[in-house]
Amino acid sequence: MITKLFRSAALLVCCLISGFSFADVAVYGANNQTWNEEVRDKIAAAAGGALGAVDFFDAGVVTPTLVDLQNYTAVLVYSDGGFADPVALGDALADYADAGGTVVLSTFAFNINPIAGRLVTDSYLPVTLGPQSSPGGLTLVPVDAGNGLLAGVSSFAGGSSSYHNTVSLEAGATLVAEWSNGVPLIAVLGNVIALNMYPPSSDSRSDFWDATTEGDIMMSNALGFVGVAPPPAAPVAPPKPVPVMPLSGLGLMIVGILVVARRRFMQR
Repeated sequence: MITKLFRSAALLVCCLISGFSFADVAVYGANNQTWNEEVRDKIAAAAGGALGAVDFFDAGVVTPTLVDLQNYTAVLVYSDGGFADPVALGDALADYADAGGTVVLSTFAFNINPIAGRLVTDSYLPVTLGPQSSPGGLTLVPVDAGNGLLAGVSSFAGGSSSYHNTVSLEAGATLVAEWSNGVPLIAVLGNVIALNMYPPSSDSRSDFWDATTEGDIMMSNALGFVGVAPPPAAPVAPPKPVPVMPLSGLGLMIVGILVVARRRFMQR
């Protein structure tokens, strides 16, 4: 409880320091909506209000547009039954990332009717697409323990299934944590985050990630990755006018002599 309160306070301080007002986040899960609701509630509780409202939608039925996504600072997208339109969804998410939104992708967005469109074809993903795996008994192994995505995360256990996708790190991406079998668990490329775990916990089904560990904080951290707006670009100062030195009386006389001398030269 103290860890989660500390995490919420940290998010609050970051927002206040930046001058950025609280923004809302959304969960787009193409699966059992009761499970989506549990994911929403876990994230909201872990953030303690620092992420604003947390909405959830069935991505197996609804495909958001860029305008829809821009109601949120960050979105979590994952699947089980498959997305309604993976190409249109991937295009919208790429446009949203271009506009500064944070995109968090989780299992099984990487293989069951996987995400498609520009998000894949234009190389936004931190990891490759890959098949489902459920070896069970896996845990989190930090790679970059000081990364903010792991703030407040002391343990994470995948449960008796430990669902994830067998993916590899893409060029240019940063690996933050991996599963204990060496497969990437958290990776970042720009403002797109791969959170290679299935978001519903053992509170939804007993073989999902262990709800006594800190998967909720991992999801909250990911959605708060740019929960504070990037600083505005520094204004470009107009060019300074070149000072014109006033001519003294002597200077005017010299100019006059030069003008007269030039005229006499031209008359020869």
